[in-house]
Amino acid sequence: EAERAQAEVVRRLAGEMAVKEERTRQMEAEVERLMAEKDRAGGSAEERGKEVEQLRREVQEVSKAKLDREGEVESMRREMEDVKKREATQMSIITRLKKEQSERDKKDKVLKDATEEASVQRGKVEEQLASTLLEMEALREAKA
Repeated sequence: EAERAQAEVVRRLAGEMAVKEERTRQMEAEVERLMAEKDRAGGSAEERGKEVEQLRREVQEVSKAKLDREGEVESMRREMEDVKKREATQMSIITRLKKEQSERDKKDKVLKDATEEASVQRGKVEEQLASTLLEMEALREAKA
């Protein structure tokens, strides 16, 4: 169940990363479109200056988004490593517990076998005792 939850977190993070990558691609495409539109439109130097400044801001936003995405990717990579470490620890614990259970099962079987053998021996002793008591009774009656 923990593994399923961890896998769901990884899938969710991968989906978020894909969405952010798509947004980055869209922003880059929009910047290219605006640059092409600027080239076609021409316009006054002031307008071009404003457009260039806007494009610079957009490029900075795209760069920042890209850096953020890279940071998120690194964070997800670390999280996936942590998940793998936890899984390895869990598997180690499960293996140890299975081994301990196997050892307990062996000890239980030995104890069960010994108990059964003791019961068989007790039955034999009780039979011998009953037989001896009957013989003693028969001797008493024969004496009397």
